[in-house]
Amino acid sequence: MATWLQRDNPLAVQAWNTLKALAIGGVGGAAFWSLGLPLPWMLGAVTTTAMAVVFGVKPAMPFPVRDVSRPVIGVLAGSAFTPAIIAQAASWWPAIALILTYTLFTLILGFFYYRRVARFDHATALFASAPGGLSELTLMAGDYGADVRGLVLLHSIRIVLAVLILPFIVAMVTGADLNSVPSSAQSHNTGASLLDWLILVGCGATGYALGKLLRLPGGVMIGALVISAIVHVAGLTSFAPPAWLVIVVQIVIGSSAGARFVGTTRAQLLHFAMHGFSFGLCLLALAAGFAWVGTFALPQPYIALLLAMSPGGIAEMTIITYTIGLETAFVVTCQIIRIFSVHIITPFLAGCAGLGRK
Repeated sequence: MATWLQRDNPLAVQAWNTLKALAIGGVGGAAFWSLGLPLPWMLGAVTTTAMAVVFGVKPAMPFPVRDVSRPVIGVLAGSAFTPAIIAQAASWWPAIALILTYTLFTLILGFFYYRRVARFDHATALFASAPGGLSELTLMAGDYGADVRGLVLLHSIRIVLAVLILPFIVAMVTGADLNSVPSSAQSHNTGASLLDWLILVGCGATGYALGKLLRLPGGVMIGALVISAIVHVAGLTSFAPPAWLVIVVQIVIGSSAGARFVGTTRAQLLHFAMHGFSFGLCLLALAAGFAWVGTFALPQPYIALLLAMSPGGIAEMTIITYTIGLETAFVVTCQIIRIFSVHIITPFLAGCAGLGRK
């Protein structure tokens, strides 16, 4: 035991940095909750963890810890699917067409911005403009010789920016109380039995294995989401992850986002942050515009369309949508389509631009 706790033990150092990240994120979440701010546990964790990095603290969220939290979000999102919602899905095709148009437009616009303004090389400019899954995008970008470390920073800023701004917009437009316990978690959890718990755990474990095996875009979250949706549509359970577990996942997701800035120099942070912030705001503005256009062809409210288009991480957007209990299945489906379309379109555009795998 004494040997394990030594400072030069990599596992001990990693465990200590993880505990620091969770503690810092938890304190931030509690502070934001006490102030009545929207989506406090995730926003607070993002803010305080990022601030800790700026002041020289090195919190860390190892990939296995983040990986375990994502199936919980998948199970949570899958619980929003019902037979009635599945029957409506065929009418969502205008939203799918709009998302594909939005994705292609932002890829082209972002490429020109990062080439002409930021002066990035062709590969880095293309993958910097792709609003897709962070881990999968950076792996793909590395094959084309892009600056992976810069891309991680740029996309982290994009995700954090969306997480920080969207809850305030949602609260302002809808008047929803994003400081409260998620309404969906409350409504689904009445009279939960041991069997309900076992079914949910089974959904998460099976989805995790499926996501790893098939290497799905969106990772292990998508596998858990699909299994959970099948189980809930089949009526095997109506149980969803309880509110306290949703809060824990929010702290993990928020702390992970803030800890991504560890290891970057101030010069790197300034250069990439400036361009990531500028284009991130542009993406959000475009999402707002495309969502407004969508209101003319779709019955979903504007906020649901905005969240469906938003270029944040799929896990983060799921948490926000689930918390307000607004068209969760629709938003999650659109976000999945956005992620998949990015992973199909980006390599195609790379080929068109003459970029080859290294």
